[in-house]
Amino acid sequence: MRRREGAGVQSESVFVEGEGSCGGTARGWGNIGGHGEVSKFIPTGSQDSRDSKKEGSQSAIVAAPTMQPKGPEPAIPNRNAGAVVSVTGSSERYQSTSALMERIPSRWPRPTWHPPWKNYRVWDIRTKAMIFALSGHDNTVCSVFARPTDPQVVTGSHDTTIKFWDLAAGKSMATLTHHKKSVRAMALHPKEQSFTSASADNIKKFSLPRGEFLHNMLSQQKTIINSMAVNEDGVLATAGDNGSLWLWDWKSGHNFQQAQTIVQPGSLDSEACIYALSYDISGSRLVTCEADKTIKMSQQKTIINSMAVNEDGVLATAGDNGSLWLWDWKSGHNFQQAQTIVQPGSLDSEACIYALSYDISGSRLVTCEADKTIKMWKEDPTATPETHPLNFKPPKEFRRY
Repeated sequence: MRRREGAGVQSESVFVEGEGSCGGTARGWGNIGGHGEVSKFIPTGSQDSRDSKKEGSQSAIVAAPTMQPKGPEPAIPNRNAGAVVSVTGSSERYQSTSALMERIPSRWPRPTWHPPWKNYRVWDIRTKAMIFALSGHDNTVCSVFARPTDPQVVTGSHDTTIKFWDLAAGKSMATLTHHKKSVRAMALHPKEQSFTSASADNIKKFSLPRGEFLHNMLSQQKTIINSMAVNEDGVLATAGDNGSLWLWDWKSGHNFQQAQTIVQPGSLDSEACIYALSYDISGSRLVTCEADKTIKMSQQKTIINSMAVNEDGVLATAGDNGSLWLWDWKSGHNFQQAQTIVQPGSLDSEACIYALSYDISGSRLVTCEADKTIKMWKEDPTATPETHPLNFKPPKEFRRY
């Protein structure tokens, strides 16, 4: 036993031996204060515990409840205070926060590779010679659609006429003169043998293949119709120059809804104009392009006059400055930016594409332009992912505007 005396406090150090909480024997030194309480216990181990360690088992010695000392204990300096505790096996150097955080993969879908498209005209595969270039309208050609049987191509023009074209003969089959003003938009029904055409005077419906007039729509939108589209359910959508979006019943011509587009913040009221619209492949969603120069997936920075998409997911948009951009439908990635070339003798201001449409196979694209020409485009057969790599960087955030 050892005795220690302080300022009015006496304590003794004694050797303590007793039974542990796990059944073994606990031995150690303890400090007994003036009131007989054990203030500190330092175990020295026991024979039983040493034997258990040799046998590979683990046993713990739990000390008796202790009282807090009356005087303050000396502070123990901490070497690692303020330092980053490193994980076992990692570097001892300080690591940045980005290195410790888990990388979150981008939610933006990766686009599918598509070969670039190039302009061409109608060629005979057997003779490898150009057969013809379609011509016959007296003014700007601003609307077009294609079908698998005759007439294979139907076009509308600012000369107020609609022409049926025979691609085998390379000439016009028939000319419809029912409109009094420019025919700016047309739509072909995906199931029925009929189509509609729109001008500032009225919206008319015709039958195919002979072009017989059926009836007018029952109401007038009283604005310039820039674009129109119809789905398999018979819902006809027409887009106006004043931002109006009207929905019609294809069979009866009844207008059952009149909607008005809302310009985004910061735009003028005069920019509430819809230049193009199209249904997706399911026919349940309608996409519109408006005068704020934006497509929800990216910006072409021009007025979008027309757009079309094929079954391979290639979306084509035609600009007022003659630009033809091709997009991947799934991701919204713009993989090609082409520029139309006006025919000799035309002005540079006539490099405008007013309408475009895929043929029934989806492998050829027909454009109607302000230089009074109809151009055809197809994929480049020599292009590969090595010659035209996919340069895609997903956006950092999803934007509504």
